[in-house]
Amino acid sequence: MQMRLRNLTAAYSVLASVCALTCAPSYADPVVESPGIAVVHDAAASRIQVGGMLKVTVVVQTAKTIPDGTTMLFSASANVVDASYTNSHTVAGSAKIIGGKAQLTLDIPYIWVVAAKTDKMSVSCNVSANVTGNQQTSYSTSVSSSMALPPNGATTAVTLNGSI
Repeated sequence: MQMRLRNLTAAYSVLASVCALTCAPSYADPVVESPGIAVVHDAAASRIQVGGMLKVTVVVQTAKTIPDGTTMLFSASANVVDASYTNSHTVAGSAKIIGGKAQLTLDIPYIWVVAAKTDKMSVSCNVSANVTGNQQTSYSTSVSSSMALPPNGATTAVTLNGSI
């Protein structure tokens, strides 16, 4: 039994080494996809790290069918997409409807690795509420905005307005 386990361990080690060598290309090295044509992946290009804080305030006007005191659930996210990179950060919270309106400010810390400081950032928020009466009714809405990347280290206020 011990000999069989040792053989399995040795075989696994050899397979893991072969896979590491053949399955994980180095993006800094050119890859030959056809004879004579070398392709350098985007990961080899220089990248810029940008980080900061978004103070996302979401204001939602509510329909009369959603009574004051109802809890609204907020899920705010920020993301960056460029040719070789996608990243997203999400923060959630809740607020009660007061005077036909729900408002919440969420802090979203972020760090992006981007190709250029001219990349765009998208900020969005999904908002939902459940109202229970004779029947349960679910309401939801989504609001979003696109903006330039803030300066590195900045705290940036973003306001999203919507209705439900």
